[in-house]
Amino acid sequence: MANGAYCQTKNSWDGRRYAIMKSQDYKDAVAKGILFHEQNTTWNGSDSKYYIKQLSKITAHHDASTILDYGCGKGLQYGEQYNFLKRAGLKSAWKYDPCVPKYDILPPPSQQFDGLICIQVIRHIPDKDLRWVKELFEQSATKFVLIADMDPAMPRKTKKILNNDCQHRDNAFYKEVFKDWDSTAELYFYWGKPSTEEARNDNKKVMELTL
Repeated sequence: MANGAYCQTKNSWDGRRYAIMKSQDYKDAVAKGILFHEQNTTWNGSDSKYYIKQLSKITAHHDASTILDYGCGKGLQYGEQYNFLKRAGLKSAWKYDPCVPKYDILPPPSQQFDGLICIQVIRHIPDKDLRWVKELFEQSATKFVLIADMDPAMPRKTKKILNNDCQHRDNAFYKEVFKDWDSTAELYFYWGKPSTEEARNDNKKVMELTL
């Protein structure tokens, strides 16, 4: 099957509700992402390996076994080379990436997962679309949501982002967007190369989790 224990087909729900909400900036970013994938071998999902330790702590703490991977790239992390699921303490994943035709289908609205991960993707989502993305995250997971990326305080290389909105963002920006979190799932942020106290505190919350 294309998605672990889940069967992902073109007959699956494709996010019609959220399609109405998507801005033109979002559609443009997806088009740029599709082109990037066609022309490059990167964005293949292998960077997920840098977050296995953090994710395994979260999955153990919440006794989680299933996830929705929102922005999985080419899915290389799920192959034998990285064995992402096993190393993260998971059993199955629904892989989703709007820029990769193989994985561009969202799960049915009735399908929920123990967790949702969004690794090195949040920076690419335009400001005006973060509200509906937040709602989707709230409804898709029951135990945890992990948003992981490089510290937003770090400068961005424009050739590696799909829109320029992230250039003005900082830790406080994301906290404002997600401040009214409405889900049974616990929300976690984890930042690579943390350069601010806020980012280090977010990371500390993850690393101090216990069983």
